[in-house]
Amino acid sequence: MSFTFTEKEKGRVVFASLVGVTLDHIGKADLATIIAITVLYSVQLLAVVYMVLNRNYPPIRAKGVLTMTCVYICGISWFIGGLGTHEVLHLSNKFWSNCTLHIVWLRPVTGEAFIFNLLYLRCIRLFFKYQLHRPFEGMWKYMITITSFAIPVICAVIITLLPKKETVSFVDVLEICNMSPRFKDASTALNWTALGTFVVGCLLIHRTICFFGENRELEVGCIAFIVAQLYHTLVYYKYNLYPSLLKWRLSIILVEQAAVYIAWWTIMYKPLYQCLVHRDEYMVEWSKRADPVPSLHSKSPTEGAQTSGIQIQDHQAAVSHNYFVNGSTKVSVSIQTE
Repeated sequence: MSFTFTEKEKGRVVFASLVGVTLDHIGKADLATIIAITVLYSVQLLAVVYMVLNRNYPPIRAKGVLTMTCVYICGISWFIGGLGTHEVLHLSNKFWSNCTLHIVWLRPVTGEAFIFNLLYLRCIRLFFKYQLHRPFEGMWKYMITITSFAIPVICAVIITLLPKKETVSFVDVLEICNMSPRFKDASTALNWTALGTFVVGCLLIHRTICFFGENRELEVGCIAFIVAQLYHTLVYYKYNLYPSLLKWRLSIILVEQAAVYIAWWTIMYKPLYQCLVHRDEYMVEWSKRADPVPSLHSKSPTEGAQTSGIQIQDHQAAVSHNYFVNGSTKVSVSIQTE
């Protein structure tokens, strides 16, 4: 796949000008953007691996290891779909020229909608924990989870089955994906609806007093996604063929991926950093903040060792861990997992 101004690319630009389309050729700026985002995802992969390896460390486990791993994977789907949707590279083979795959599935469904739903479900778990004081399980869990993921999938299936001329089609001469006005309106509405579920989740826990500011972490990600979605929508409607212009196609994909990156690291930075640098010290501090009510602590000195026990109800199956700090203090933590 070439990122140089070849004769074929020059012909594409000339033909576009003949039909009244300003087309910036795909070049080194596009390649640099792809490399930069790929490097960031590679660094993040190391963090995900470290997170999984230390999944039994309570401050990490409380963030939802499975949820955050899925958010990372969906972020990659959003990135790959964005490359095809925003045409940051040549749509010159069967995979990249499949407009339905990128514009209907990879970016908006398995990328965007799934991330919003995963974070929305985390909001619901926190709402059940801090507001209702009971775990998020049973009928409510399965009903909300299945509905959240089924709706965007069903919408994508329906769009896929519709005729290409009514949704999105590939223009071979220009190597671009052409979207019909109705599809553009429908996809925008679906994207904002998916984001709206996450916003509702954040509003549910906005005034909740969380031990570790989990609601504030989610709100930061929510604001980042709103900014990215608003920016994309404005460009989407102001410039009909925005992927043909270098500044717009690169700025959109950078803003979108920055939002994904901010949302993930805002949640996972502190527990990962503390686990790496101040593992035992932070464990003691975390355990005290997790159970601030003195009556819930059970302390009994045994052979010169001080023991404190706490329970955190964050997810569903309780797992107990013992941590020894400086060889004398034993911290026993029981935390519920996903």
